[in-house]
Amino acid sequence: MRSVPPNATFSVIRRFAKDAHKTAEEFGRALDRFGREPGEPWQAAADGFREKLAGLGRELAGVKGKNSLPAAARREFAARVQALAGDLAGLRSMLRCAVLDACPQEEIKRPADGAAERIWKDYEKITAGTSDRVLRLDAVVRLARRSHDPAAAFTLVCPLLTERLDTPGLFYIVPALGTLVQHIPLPRLGGLTLMESIAKDFREQTLSGAATDGLFTRFLEGMLSEDPARRKEARKELDRVRTASTDERCGRGSQGGISNSREILGVWTGVKAALSHPDPVRRRAALCALPVLQFSFITREFPGECAEFIARGLWDEDGTVRYKTLRFASDLALIGRVHEPETLALLEKTAEGLLPKAEGKRPQTAASARKLLKTIAGIRKYDRERAAAPAPRAAGPEAGGRELSFTIPIRRPFETVFQFKITLLGTEPPVWRRIQVPGSYTFYDLHVALQNAMGWTDSHLHAFETAGARRVRIESPYAAEDIYEEINDFTTEAALAKYLQREGDAAVYEYDFGDGWRHEVTLEKILPKAPGITYPVCLDGRLACPPEDCGGPGGYADCLKLAAGKRPNEEEEENRRLKTWLGDWRPEEFDPGAVVFEDPRTRFLETMEDAEL
Repeated sequence: MRSVPPNATFSVIRRFAKDAHKTAEEFGRALDRFGREPGEPWQAAADGFREKLAGLGRELAGVKGKNSLPAAARREFAARVQALAGDLAGLRSMLRCAVLDACPQEEIKRPADGAAERIWKDYEKITAGTSDRVLRLDAVVRLARRSHDPAAAFTLVCPLLTERLDTPGLFYIVPALGTLVQHIPLPRLGGLTLMESIAKDFREQTLSGAATDGLFTRFLEGMLSEDPARRKEARKELDRVRTASTDERCGRGSQGGISNSREILGVWTGVKAALSHPDPVRRRAALCALPVLQFSFITREFPGECAEFIARGLWDEDGTVRYKTLRFASDLALIGRVHEPETLALLEKTAEGLLPKAEGKRPQTAASARKLLKTIAGIRKYDRERAAAPAPRAAGPEAGGRELSFTIPIRRPFETVFQFKITLLGTEPPVWRRIQVPGSYTFYDLHVALQNAMGWTDSHLHAFETAGARRVRIESPYAAEDIYEEINDFTTEAALAKYLQREGDAAVYEYDFGDGWRHEVTLEKILPKAPGITYPVCLDGRLACPPEDCGGPGGYADCLKLAAGKRPNEEEEENRRLKTWLGDWRPEEFDPGAVVFEDPRTRFLETMEDAEL
């Protein structure tokens, strides 16, 4: 158990007391939710636990509003809270075992569902090395089945991270425990698991009413807008509603409502309908919702519709639509198979069904179907290798698997400056910029500076690839959850000087894998820092940045033709729509003095906050 450090300040002692009180209060609430049954012997100890908790609460109330205490009073206060915290920790440890011993002994029946069975087996492997009997699979199952609120079993079972660091594999056990509790068949739910019961109620409520299309209409209007701020806000609103819908599906919605889920269902309906629209720009805009829908209930509840949608999207004549659909299918294969093993087989059947129809008629569709089959094969190989690997036993460098974390950007001191020329490949005449950045920059810092200098809105994933004999792929941290193969490096972790060391060294910066914008980034000069200059700085450049989501170099060429008074499309209606979408975009305008560089740290924190799922 943690203790108050010798000669601790008043603020440290009070923080210790608050932390101990919060932990004990959470455990006390879990006991209340677990519920009491007549004759169970642990209840007297629980009453004693409540008395000690109230005593610690009174100690905190007695120092409320105070900023300090005299030395003697401070030592007495520390001794009292240390004693109460110790008593609470001892009672909590005893109660975990006492509550378990009071649970009925019964034969443990393994779940019939394949995904749930794997969760049970994974938990058994992870906890095989622990001596804590309350953490064993049979103990967790007994506690969850006896509990009035099954979720309370998690708090009762879970060892405190701050007090049980000696528990082998602890940092793997905690998330596995939460997942296990959700997949235990419960008598109070008629034999359904917690997730099955919530999903059943959610499905019945969601499908009992009509889907609403207001959110989809706003999203589509936002994505078709020439205003980057509107496009960004449209994505944010969709993600906010998706998050609220997830809460509804997990039983955390306000007053049991499912209005957000009906909005998401309306977006899915709109996206499916958009594939039939004749305007490829509208289809592309609608499919920008797919990355958000990927993490909604849609992929869990409507796998058949998703497979049908993927078949239609891969058959589309527009390359960007096919790419966005392929990305959706690949993500669904990667993520969906965790909960629904049949997902891979369903997607494999979809891709195989496209091949004979597409060969010779739609070579692009056939190529996309083969890519999807290759992705599925890679995922299956990864799963086979992972299943054969030993279960992790400790959260250290020697542990199985790999846990990713990212460094938040900071301002680092620097004495040298890197001067880059950035050229947007596939544009004629070329769109280019010349910038100078601190030599201490990481590739993520350069990514932010490049976005600002070019005029992009950072609305898509990015990656760098170094040139030379040994090509290194440096991925965006936002893509980490979508990647299952080994990564060379991440942009937040890789310093520029690690890969770009001499004048003339180069890399390719790829942005928006759907539109496929590739930038040649050449290190022109390595210079000493100039006094009085705030870096980064844009020195020169030519031509405006292409509009976001315009369809890559091909779509940009159409935009240039229209801006020059030409007709890129045979249909005049399509030309009018494109002109309206472009608004006042002027391809020849660029002012290096008007470039405003953002703080990479602020950009990173805002983007990661927006990405929280």
